[in-house]
Amino acid sequence: MSIRSIGIAPKLFAVIALLASAILAVATMAFTTIDHMEDETQSIHRSATRMLHAGRATANLLAYFRNVEFLPIEMSEADRNHYEAGAVDELRRFGARIDALAPMLTRPEDHQAIANARRDMDIYRAVHTRIQTLSRAGDFDTAGKLVLEGAPTAERVRAVLRAIEARNLE
Repeated sequence: MSIRSIGIAPKLFAVIALLASAILAVATMAFTTIDHMEDETQSIHRSATRMLHAGRATANLLAYFRNVEFLPIEMSEADRNHYEAGAVDELRRFGARIDALAPMLTRPEDHQAIANARRDMDIYRAVHTRIQTLSRAGDFDTAGKLVLEGAPTAERVRAVLRAIEARNLE
């Protein structure tokens, strides 16, 4: 049986069926691609949000340390109050950023690192209180030495944030 012997209706039906199959295949591929793109977009959004919180936490952390480091300098009471209030505010902002970042982390090592950073911040807050007390009393030399002694703790916290940022880029 040759193709010439088949009537026009079956030929049209075959062509329409073939076109419908091709359209269905293209539509299926399009929907699959769109679904994949949506997943990738969500992944990029989550990554960007983690980076935003980690970056802002870093900025708040460094501003907090800067305010504390200025305390062992002889200055007016108004200036001292400014730096003390700045330290408290930046520490509060840092805590809020870490609180926002922690639930977004997907790796167990990042959760452990955040727990370690919180522990180190508790240690540094105690150092901050001692620096503030000594500075208010005018013992700038001892307070300045405490700033130096607290620096490794501050660096450990910063290293945690850097590691999270680096893993987020992988």
